[in-house]
Amino acid sequence: MAQIVWTAIRPRGMNIKAYQNAIDKALEFQSFAIRGRYAGVSRGFSSPVEYKQEGPRSIGTSRSIRVSTRDVRMVMLDTGTSWRWAVMSKDFRPKTQVRVLRSQRGAGRTIIRGRRAMTARHMSPRQGIKARFFSDEITKIEKLPFIHRIESAISAAARRTF
Repeated sequence: MAQIVWTAIRPRGMNIKAYQNAIDKALEFQSFAIRGRYAGVSRGFSSPVEYKQEGPRSIGTSRSIRVSTRDVRMVMLDTGTSWRWAVMSKDFRPKTQVRVLRSQRGAGRTIIRGRRAMTARHMSPRQGIKARFFSDEITKIEKLPFIHRIESAISAAARRTF
């Protein structure tokens, strides 16, 4: 007669908090990296741009970070505009370029600025600002390093857990 004995092998208790802390540290490091990329773009501006970091925080079952600014210049450069209520000089050259994460020396100046000034002169709005796609470019550049940071953080937490 054969006898089968079944016994469950229970793993040691996992320290889930260690995983959460490791991922939070990786997310926080990533937010500093993203902030640095944005700062590289706005370094040549006439007045400094302030960036705000939020997170890591929970959204449902996910963790997130956010790097943002209230500076209208950065938002309009990143997303572009349909029209511009300004007349620029003939030698105007912008400080930033599409998908380039640094600023350079610009040239030229604003001759007429604002909707009221242009409508007083019976002028229609000019062609808008081309979108620079800074956010898309930063996402593309930081995607792989972010994956490696998270994988390393989880591996380090796993080595301390078991």
